[in-house]
Amino acid sequence: MFRRDRQRLYHRQPILLTELGYGVQRIEAVLSRGGDMEKVRDHTFAQLTAMVADVRGSMMLPVSGLPTRNFQAGQILAKMMRIHHRGPHGIEEFEAWCETAGLRKGGLEGLKALRCWPQIVRKYNIQLHDASMVNLLYMLLYGKPATKELAFSVMTKSRELSNYCQESVRPTHSRKYAEALQNLDKQEALEFIANAVIADNARKTINDDGFLDENKEQDNTPAYLQAMNVIENVW
Repeated sequence: MFRRDRQRLYHRQPILLTELGYGVQRIEAVLSRGGDMEKVRDHTFAQLTAMVADVRGSMMLPVSGLPTRNFQAGQILAKMMRIHHRGPHGIEEFEAWCETAGLRKGGLEGLKALRCWPQIVRKYNIQLHDASMVNLLYMLLYGKPATKELAFSVMTKSRELSNYCQESVRPTHSRKYAEALQNLDKQEALEFIANAVIADNARKTINDDGFLDENKEQDNTPAYLQAMNVIENVW
């Protein structure tokens, strides 16, 4: 539906939503692109209520009754990974695990959506650090064999998983700047920081992995950092 007065209608609301019991007037998602804030999507309160309920239901056990199907699927995945000491060979094996445990394949909406995750990320401009756990799960189910082993290692080792949860929610350039600041005795780090403060070079610097590659041996890189690098290179 298209309205010519949409913008005026959107910005001029005669009835305050806060007077109806809502906490704020408007909720929208914006991203900074080239220094300008650009709106990428907005949410109605009804959508947000459903989103919050679904996320909470997928993360917590209920007081009574069974948890959501997504939560049960996660329980089955954890149990079978512990038994087999590996992740599923593919999505088909995971679906078979779920069906054996009593979950119908047709009810696994989350797995259906996960198949299209790369397209969803690009379509809605979702930042990688805003969906780090979904990215890790996608690696485990749809990645190449080496990538699956990497994701399994992160998921099953408490220290790796803790570090991944802390670091993966930070923007990529923030992590690169932090690492450069810890290596100020190296000329490459100084040049990296100097270029970052020059507007024309900032974007190139953020996308440049040269400094990180020179200062890290792949064999000595923790699994959680390897997983983050794979995710950043894929998307």
